[in-house]
Amino acid sequence: MSATPLISLIIPAYNVADYLPQCLDSAVGQTYPHLEIIVIDDGSTDGTAEIIDRYAAQGRRIAAIHQPNAGIMAVRKRAIEAAAGEYLCFLDGDDYLPSEAVETLYRGIRELRTDIVCADEIRISPDYRAERPERWTGTIDGDTFMRYQLTNRMEGYLHAKLYRRSLFDGLRYPADISLAEDKLMNIQIAAKGPAVGHIRYTAYYYVKRQSSISHRTTPIEYNIRLADYAETYLREAGCADRFRPELTLMRLKFYWLYICHSSSPSIAGHPFVADLYEKLKEPAVRELARANFTAGERAVIRLHKRPATAGLGKLLTTVLRIRASIAKRTGGKKKE
Repeated sequence: MSATPLISLIIPAYNVADYLPQCLDSAVGQTYPHLEIIVIDDGSTDGTAEIIDRYAAQGRRIAAIHQPNAGIMAVRKRAIEAAAGEYLCFLDGDDYLPSEAVETLYRGIRELRTDIVCADEIRISPDYRAERPERWTGTIDGDTFMRYQLTNRMEGYLHAKLYRRSLFDGLRYPADISLAEDKLMNIQIAAKGPAVGHIRYTAYYYVKRQSSISHRTTPIEYNIRLADYAETYLREAGCADRFRPELTLMRLKFYWLYICHSSSPSIAGHPFVADLYEKLKEPAVRELARANFTAGERAVIRLHKRPATAGLGKLLTTVLRIRASIAKRTGGKKKE
């Protein structure tokens, strides 16, 4: 490995013209000297393509790729295939980086002697600014990385991390996944057993906007499909049985997200949900649920077990969301 290996910074962009200049300025302003910036326009219709071409024409380390709209997984796949770097870093087109982010991440991966290094992020919205540090420190092995991904102890995003390029060899990119695709990729990577480290450094500014895909409400069928893909990949890697309780917890987390964001009636009779409540009787799964859900959240899940009490569960969910929103705003720093 050279002293300054090539690092590829990958930026997918779809209809983010209002945010993209700040994003690209932060990319070209990186202090790390041996950096290629790959920006993929996924069939944008709002001027995003013109902004990318303007920056690329200035010769500012940017390679521009344009394609018809194909979705985030297709964008990830094409960008990774185009990347020549020994390491990969990821930046969404509506977010931005501090100027020393890539350099600091690389220094961390070199000093910790790991395959992946993780850092922290700040989330920014119109009315609050909140630090989001990871809930773990030090270095961990591949099995722990997998457990952290499946239980959400670690952020499932690709951003605020630096990866050894070879970890992406052989990954699969299902076209029908458009939300939480980062987590699905990290689960596949975790199955390869990488060494992972964390540094206390804010490497990423995540801009919260209402039009973002991450704010969409997904039907339960989408969550089932996402969980099925994850379990299939672990089974193919020969490690599904080793992480059986954590896989169930992941499904429970997806069900929780559905409860929180859907106004649909109770789906207590759905086979996916019925199987979850059955598996919650297992001691290992119960222990994980107690460790990963608050008492209030567990109460909501219990209330949704039966259609007759689901309405009360919806009411309690609203109370919990209001409390979390207040805590987020009072805990973060006001924007200047």
